[in-house]
Amino acid sequence: MNAKRLLTHSIEMDDKLPLSHYYLGEIYFKEGKKVEACKEWNTSMNLNDKEGKKAYQQYCQ
Repeated sequence: MNAKRLLTHSIEMDDKLPLSHYYLGEIYFKEGKKVEACKEWNTSMNLNDKEGKKAYQQYCQ
């Protein structure tokens, strides 16, 4: 199972895990999927993750 699939499964099990959203955003960003990445980082940021907030502010605003 690859990382993206594991993170997606993790979020399906518990969507309140900020690091799962953050790292899924990182994967999407590296794949060139900025809209999806920003959505995940925004979710991570809203769950009080500092890294998600930094990524969102740097790449999505």
